[in-house]
Amino acid sequence: MLSDERYSLRHFDFQEGYTVGPEDDQTSFVEKKAFKFKYRRALDKPEDYERRNKRMVESQRARFEKSGVQALIENYVRDPAKYEKDYINLVKSEAVSQYQDYFQTDKDEIETLVLEQNSVFFSTVFENWQLARRDSSSFQTFPLPKWNNELGFWPNAVQYLAEFSRIGEHVAQIDTNATLQSLSQSSLVSQNKKQ
Repeated sequence: MLSDERYSLRHFDFQEGYTVGPEDDQTSFVEKKAFKFKYRRALDKPEDYERRNKRMVESQRARFEKSGVQALIENYVRDPAKYEKDYINLVKSEAVSQYQDYFQTDKDEIETLVLEQNSVFFSTVFENWQLARRDSSSFQTFPLPKWNNELGFWPNAVQYLAEFSRIGEHVAQIDTNATLQSLSQSSLVSQNKKQ
């Protein structure tokens, strides 16, 4: 059975149970490193994960305080077109730095060089740990038109359908507000600390 070509392993895509959904192929060196970093919680023992992640978060905080990242984020929120290049460069360099901070004991000069050369791809695993974590399981309600008994069923149903057709607009507005909040929240936290 194993010699049958139909059952060759190269015809199948195996997924880790931890990833929940399908993942892209991880065959290149950089893709393997990004996968390893993205799912580091499943890779390490809980105590190792906590220790390494704490070190990574503290290093990020020190870099952010030293290099004026808050000002860059505030400027990017105000004028994205003007500061987009600086913000993207920050994300690219910070993604590699996070990896190096987390796997500090496994540092390798060649690995560092390869990751820096592929920082655009590696930036997909960047996470800003300076933002306060929030529960994303919340829900949002939208006001519906009041039911008018004098109009009857069909006119009221048409009003409801018209409101349902605008749900996409509501969701887009919520996404925009959430993005702006996540970009500027760390700058607001720093302003509150100063006061």
